[in-house]
Amino acid sequence: MAGTMTTARTGGRTRITPTMATFVASGSRQGTAAGTWESGVNTVHRGGDTKSTRAGPVPALFYWWYTERMQSTWDITDEATLPEVAAAVLAKLAEYQPGGAAAVLALHGDLGAGKTTFMQTLARTLGVAEDVTSPTFVVMKQYDLNHEAWRELVHMDAYRLESVDELGPLRFTEQLARPEVIIGIEWAEKIEAALPPHTLHLTFTLKGETRTVTTADHG
Repeated sequence: MAGTMTTARTGGRTRITPTMATFVASGSRQGTAAGTWESGVNTVHRGGDTKSTRAGPVPALFYWWYTERMQSTWDITDEATLPEVAAAVLAKLAEYQPGGAAAVLALHGDLGAGKTTFMQTLARTLGVAEDVTSPTFVVMKQYDLNHEAWRELVHMDAYRLESVDELGPLRFTEQLARPEVIIGIEWAEKIEAALPPHTLHLTFTLKGETRTVTTADHG
């Protein structure tokens, strides 16, 4: 990643943009990804987990790696940063995808929160050249990929589905068993009961001009 991370101090916590983690530091000196993070103890909070690095200066490379591993939230004010977020999400999907199964991405959020825009960016990142639109009425669209990890992108919109029984004609269960496939599902909460345990969940919220994307490894 290019040197785009900067830090800002807010109420004793440090927020990193556009790839973000939350730090509570003792005796810390702030900087950018190009410098070092000096602290007696650096503590990173992610959900209910707390991890600490060793005391003393933290090399910039380790600092970048550690925040990338722990990152769970992005605040997006410029769509130009979306490819960066999409790349990070794809890396997470590859990490959590089990052998013999498709990679599954569940997108949650209100209308206009950015789910379709993100799927369009994800598709471009995977090399899809054609226009990608939300499959609201057809429920599912498929795109061929020439990617080292996946051969097909399945884009779903579950908004109009009333029950998981409607997934039968779409052969959803068969899609889940294809390891060369990545499945992105808008309004995934509508078919929550059919989602596999390894699903990576993305929640989109919109406040003013800022879109926030939050990841969770499991539902």
